[in-house]
Amino acid sequence: MVFFIIFYLVMPKSVNETLEIGLYSPGATHLFGEHIEEEGVLLKNVKNEDELKESVLNNDYLVGISIPDDVLSSFLSGKKPHIYVYYSSDLLDEFKEMYTILIHEMIGQMVGAAAELEIVEIILGPDLSGRQIPLRNRLLPFLIFMLMLMETFGLANLITSEIESETAVALLSTPMKVIDLFVGKGITGVLLAFSQSVFLLLITGNLDQHASLILLTILLGSILVTGISFFIASISKDLMSVVAWGTLLVTIFGIPVISIMIPGTISGWIKIIPSYYLVETLHRTVNLDIGWSGNIGNIVVLAGYNVVFVFLGIFSLKRKVS
Repeated sequence: MVFFIIFYLVMPKSVNETLEIGLYSPGATHLFGEHIEEEGVLLKNVKNEDELKESVLNNDYLVGISIPDDVLSSFLSGKKPHIYVYYSSDLLDEFKEMYTILIHEMIGQMVGAAAELEIVEIILGPDLSGRQIPLRNRLLPFLIFMLMLMETFGLANLITSEIESETAVALLSTPMKVIDLFVGKGITGVLLAFSQSVFLLLITGNLDQHASLILLTILLGSILVTGISFFIASISKDLMSVVAWGTLLVTIFGIPVISIMIPGTISGWIKIIPSYYLVETLHRTVNLDIGWSGNIGNIVVLAGYNVVFVFLGIFSLKRKVS
């Protein structure tokens, strides 16, 4: 109860009603002033168009706007200038339509009249028009993570029961060392989580593209949850304690799936949750057909979290059994 209260209190208590939009406009930067703040829109200038596209793909901005150098001269000459708007392919159509209307009105206010302009929508990443991601596919990364966590509960409960019954102490009275116990339990936990996750992907037919990337991601996720299981076992006294701590972690680690179910609904703070990099990589790989180049950053961060949680789990559990 105490930790759920703490979790509630540390969550963001206000809604950020300011929409951040990436902007590349080398020839018309002076147009964008007070009107943007009044509309609840914050435009952030980027250095070049490649950086703008990369920021949208990485979800730093939900929308990117590229305004050509000749936009003013086009307005003055009565022509209809083209404004290029970049969206991530994963953004829901309802959001795209809303942002398109907002951008049209916003630029119209900037020039002081109802602007005649052409909004050119450009989808970055795989174009999902006509093949929207089904609900079950958006849920798949979360189902895999939940499957891993179920194995975590089993392993944590096993370790806790062995400590409670002093089986672990009896094992350590033999030539077996503490590190041997950890390695044996760790390999078992990783293999169980990894094999069942791979089996789920095979049955659902989602291991036919970027297989090496998916397998590495699942392996890293399996190591992560095994480290978590060590930590849960170190702070739990019995099965009920394992369930209680496990439920808390499931609640926290399950939040990133919301960003997959409804893109754009959660701000950047979600990236501090380790499971974000697991479910996001699986989603981008399985559902969006994005390979190594678009996921290498997530893989590096996930590997870093692995080191932290494995060390934390082993260190805390070693102190309990020593």
